[in-house]
Amino acid sequence: MVLETLARIVKVQLPAYLKRLPLPESVGGFIRLTGLIFGIGLYLTQV
Repeated sequence: MVLETLARIVKVQLPAYLKRLPLPESVGGFIRLTGLIFGIGLYLTQV
């Protein structure tokens, strides 16, 4: 039962989740996204 659940997560749910992630279409978009994530991380460490 546990192995079936893990197999379903890995084979079905994880790929579906990864397909829904918004990925940048250009290098510039990736850099902006990385900067945004880095900025949020800095903000959270200061709070």
